[in-house]
Amino acid sequence: MSRWARDGYLEVFHHALKATARLGFQFVTDALLYQSENIVIYCPTLVLHGRNDEIVPVIESINFHAANPDLVQLEVMEDDHQLLNTLEDLWGHSIQFLDDLKGSKIASCNHGD
Repeated sequence: MSRWARDGYLEVFHHALKATARLGFQFVTDALLYQSENIVIYCPTLVLHGRNDEIVPVIESINFHAANPDLVQLEVMEDDHQLLNTLEDLWGHSIQFLDDLKGSKIASCNHGD
């Protein structure tokens, strides 16, 4: 993160471009403007997060799950931010999550209205 701030950009693989691209540090400073604590959600949510993520600390997802334990399923993967080394597990968790929602009473989103 300090290198990203110092250089002003980070070289990342852009999947749509299928090439490396520069992601400006402005991405981080903009993200800091948004509060990530105490977010209220109304829909079942699957979060897949790499334990070794150097871009978004895994504690963010752990705290999000702790604040929404009835609606958030958190899977911490033995991977980094891109989750490229655990794609098979990622798809398995996604399929299971969607299967579990079939016919579930919480499958629809309740916005509290």
